[in-house]
Amino acid sequence: MILRRWTLGPGYFSRWSVLAASCCVNLFTLYSYAYGLFSDTLKNSLGFSQSAVDVIASVGEAGLWSTFLVALRRRERRTCLPATPTQC
Repeated sequence: MILRRWTLGPGYFSRWSVLAASCCVNLFTLYSYAYGLFSDTLKNSLGFSQSAVDVIASVGEAGLWSTFLVALRRRERRTCLPATPTQC
C-alpha cells in the first residue's frame, strides 16, 4: 500500500523514495554507532554497569524503530521527521 505510492511501475522505484529510505537507514545506523562511542563515558561518569548501558541502548533502539514504523503507518498528518509527532 505504501510502496504503490512510491513506485513508478511494477518493479521500479522512484529515485527520491530510494534516496529518502537510504538516508533514514543511514541515520538509524549512525545512532547505534554514536551510542557505542559514548557508552564508556556514560558508564564511567554515572557509574552504570555494562548491563545497564546495554538496556538503555536496547530501549532506545526499540523506541526509535517503533516510532519510525508508526510514522510510516500513520499518514493523516505530515511530520517534520519520521520519528517526531510535530506538524510542519
